[in-house]
This record gives sequence, C-alpha cells and structure tokens, in this order.
Amino acid sequence: MKYCRTRSVQLGNLTRGLALEFGGQVVKINAANPSVTLTEMNSLFFRISRGARKSNFAHILRPAARPEEIASVIAFLASEDASFINGVSLLVDGGSSASSGQAPLRIDAAPSRVGGVRR
Repeated sequence: MKYCRTRSVQLGNLTRGLALEFGGQVVKINAANPSVTLTEMNSLFFRISRGARKSNFAHILRPAARPEEIASVIAFLASEDASFINGVSLLVDGGSSASSGQAPLRIDAAPSRVGGVRR
C-alpha cells in the first residue's frame, strides 16, 4: 500500500512539474491515476482469490474498475471539455483515497428507532 501511495504522489509531482514547464506552450499535461482495474490479465485473481474479497474494504464502490471507466476519464482529460484543466493527476480509485482503510460504513435500509421513535 505504501508503494502505491508513493507512486501516486510521484505521478502528481511529475504531472504538475511538466504542466508548469510546458503550460506556456499551450500543452496540457494531466494524468489519470487508476486503482486496480479488472483486465483480462488479472481477472483470474478476482475469480479465485480471497484477496479480491479483502480488497472490497479498500474501495468504496467495488473491488476494481472496469477498463472503460478508466478510458472515459482519460478521454475526458484529452477532450475540449477539459480545456481549462492542467497539471492534474486525477485519482480514479473508487473512493479508496477517501477511505481510512477500514471497512466502509454500511447503512441499513430500515429506519432506526431511538426510544421507540422513528428517525
């Protein structure tokens, strides 16, 4: 986990530095920093491994991104819609960067009762 976070910081620093260096030349420098992505190469891991179940705790949305989810972020950053975005290393991690590493809070659908009164 420490390696992944360090790599993320390094990518962010590189992206910002290159954006400052080349921004005056009308060159945009942005990066997509994805988390685990479900590809053909690692699909077997997710089918048979306990690690996939444990990785649920690291991602709020689900254990891994679909490749098209990462591709759409990259397409956005390269598009005219992102014309005023420069020097950004965008985390595409299913919310894991927002997590403290603990299991996500599960909220029951049923309303809670306090002292016999529904909230």
